Amino acid sequence: LDCVVILYFSKNMSSIKYIIVGLGSIGQRHCTNLLSLGVRENEIGVVRRKKSTNPFGDAYLEKHKKIQIFNDLDKALDEKPRAVFITNPTSLHIQTALASARAGSHLFIEKPISTSVDHHLDELARETKHRKLIVLIGYHIRFNPLLQSIKQWIDDGKLGNIVSIQTEMSGRMPTWHPWE
Repeated sequence: LDCVVILYFSKNMSSIKYIIVGLGSIGQRHCTNLLSLGVRENEIGVVRRKKSTNPFGDAYLEKHKKIQIFNDLDKALDEKPRAVFITNPTSLHIQTALASARAGSHLFIEKPISTSVDHHLDELARETKHRKLIVLIGYHIRFNPLLQSIKQWIDDGKLGNIVSIQTEMSGRMPTWHPWE
């Protein structure tokens, strides 16, 4: 038993369990959620550009001093995190997800997954299936009780033969992204 414990710790000496790639408003929210679930600051790493366009991210890291900062995704992935939260710009989601999957990390990808259906989605599906990784897509609206009821009504045929559905969701962007 002692040998197994020693081997376990020698295999992964890093304390970093979660990496958040991108520290905009949603990256900060995921970080705060992890902390509220009992994850310690020193178990979280953040990958961000050397020169941030988001002063609120700088303030966030000043408040949470034990979070490790990486300027390079590969160096962060060398820490062998359990999971990577992909909250960087959408155009970078797939390449970040592929690198993270190849490193053996489970994925939480903010919507949308990609800017294009031709953007290596099959490759990502193969990688994650082969490595038996969990992949979650951040789309909280799917849990909205009203939308769940509507879905149930459609499934039950209570709304007849649906030909088309159009929905709209809006928000005040300066509230969500005050630095932009």
